[in-house]
Amino acid sequence: MPSTSIHKTEYDPERKVLSVWFVASGKCYQFEDVPP
Repeated sequence: MPSTSIHKTEYDPERKVLSVWFVASGKCYQFEDVPP
């Protein structure tokens, strides 16, 4: 997937959650138990 598809990313180290927002849909997907 090209990086132009991703609008924004955030990582919460305390919760180990990676959040990814997509340009086309505007949806945010959260991935749990992601190591730092």
